Amino acid sequence: MRSINVISKSQVNRLYIYSAIIISTLSWYIFKVYYPFPNLTFDSYYYIEAAAANSAVSTWPIGYSKFIQIIGFFTHSGNVLVTVQFIILQISFLFLFTTIHNLFHLKKWIYTCIFLFLFLNPLFLFGSNHVMSDILFTGLSIIWITQLIWIVHKPKLYMALTHAILMLIIFTIRYSALYYPIIATIIIILSYQSWQRKILSICLMILFLAGFIQFTSHEMQIVTGSRQFSYTGGWKQANNALYMYEHTYMLDNQKVPERFKIIDSIAKSYFKAPHAQVDLLDHMDVTKGTWYTSFDPSPLRQYMRVSKKIDPGTSDFKKLAYFGPFYNDYGNYLIKKYPIAFAKYVIIPNIITYIFPILEIYDTDNLAFSIMNTEFGVIAQKWFNLKTISVPQKLITLRALILYPFSFIFTIVHIVFLLTLVTFLWLKAYYNISRKSIITILMITSFCLVNFFFIILVAPSVLRFQLTVFVLEFVNIFLVINAILRLEESPESDHIDNIIP
Repeated sequence: MRSINVISKSQVNRLYIYSAIIISTLSWYIFKVYYPFPNLTFDSYYYIEAAAANSAVSTWPIGYSKFIQIIGFFTHSGNVLVTVQFIILQISFLFLFTTIHNLFHLKKWIYTCIFLFLFLNPLFLFGSNHVMSDILFTGLSIIWITQLIWIVHKPKLYMALTHAILMLIIFTIRYSALYYPIIATIIIILSYQSWQRKILSICLMILFLAGFIQFTSHEMQIVTGSRQFSYTGGWKQANNALYMYEHTYMLDNQKVPERFKIIDSIAKSYFKAPHAQVDLLDHMDVTKGTWYTSFDPSPLRQYMRVSKKIDPGTSDFKKLAYFGPFYNDYGNYLIKKYPIAFAKYVIIPNIITYIFPILEIYDTDNLAFSIMNTEFGVIAQKWFNLKTISVPQKLITLRALILYPFSFIFTIVHIVFLLTLVTFLWLKAYYNISRKSIITILMITSFCLVNFFFIILVAPSVLRFQLTVFVLEFVNIFLVINAILRLEESPESDHIDNIIP
């Protein structure tokens, strides 16, 4: 009987794979007929410029720029680039889905729901068409999580190396993967393998990441004169603090440390005078929570002029990076001084925007369909051999209409994710599934919760930053629902997922 079930499952698995390939190919082909050019937004130009200059470090993590370079060895077609990242995303979905299908005994309708969500979702089509790190980061993160599921269920020696390499690649693409090693370490420790292999896996991961951090810090010191890993983190910390400081600067009667006197004086003078009103809850704010890092009147920009006679409007990576460590210290100083105010004016708004994410580049703005009239724009045109990226206005409007509901859909997924999890714990449904299934559910849950705390401490959550969590929360919802439904099944069906190790 068991062999018959395995053959049947294998046949169904192949049917899902063939269906996924056909659906993905047709949907992407039809999509590109109507949207024949890649989309470029502000961050795209930084990635392209770093790729064109063959930079070892840049404003953003260098991994995506290296990805652009790798594709550039074969072709400078922007459509090839976005097609490759779409394929990587679809492979990650296929890896995740077939893993769930092979390792978990779920209701047939649950498999169908997950399959349709992954392969008939317009968000992933439009997202893949952007020259941005989001889709590549999401695809590789899904592959990483899926490999951790295999490490839980069927660990193999080679996974110690493949996991470490994958973790390194992800880390080079986006530094929000800082907490990934924590999740991985816990899962490796809980997995069924010898302690020698566990230690090997953890050490390889740490060795690869430490090597990259040291390399990046060294290159940053060469380029900027300051040893640091990421200068944008320092700017962002000061930016977040200023969102709070606008409401508390008038209460500051204490002596300011000598090294912060000038920047603090500039900030107070700025807030006392008429100035731009920015709010982390303002979904119409084009900067989406980074106003103080981006615009010339900002105290952070003006301090460059006062202290080093640098043009506040500069986008020069070397000049901006110089101030990263100092702004990190200043931001920490203000946050430690007013922790309650920081929670009120930064963390709470960030929680709200996490639950109701901002559409940002997926909104009605036409920026993604026009090339910037700057030096960055010229570099992008030359790299991709582009003359235009425009499409008819009706297609831009259609894109906005299709993507508009996703902010609300994300909210529903977040809420249902929490409700099903609470129900799972309340009913003690974990008693009715295997230990490996429990670890998988807790791993995905932990990933989503840690991501939540990470995001709310850093920035308002735009929708594209939540793509990985969107997928994992949706999958986890159905894994939990399946466990809850099994409470009503007959004793003969108990612990059926133990049949598959």
